[in-house]
Amino acid sequence: MAGDPDTARSSLSRQNSVYRRTMAVCDEPAGAALGRADLARLTEVFAQLVGKRVVLLNTAFRLRAQAGGSDSLRCSGIRQSPFRGG
Repeated sequence: MAGDPDTARSSLSRQNSVYRRTMAVCDEPAGAALGRADLARLTEVFAQLVGKRVVLLNTAFRLRAQAGGSDSLRCSGIRQSPFRGG
């Protein structure tokens, strides 16, 4: 006997939902990058997608950009470091 059609349909629906979310996570930053967004904007896009604070550091562990977090509703949530090296 084949599997329950409702169970199979439910499983496919969950997989489709995960696939759509994965594509959104890939498409939005890629679109911003193709639009020549700077590091601060790319960091903001990624933070919005994952719903978390994102911190971008250079190779010397100095802040390059950050976005997101609980205070992002009160301000833009973006700060760019004057340190551009590394």
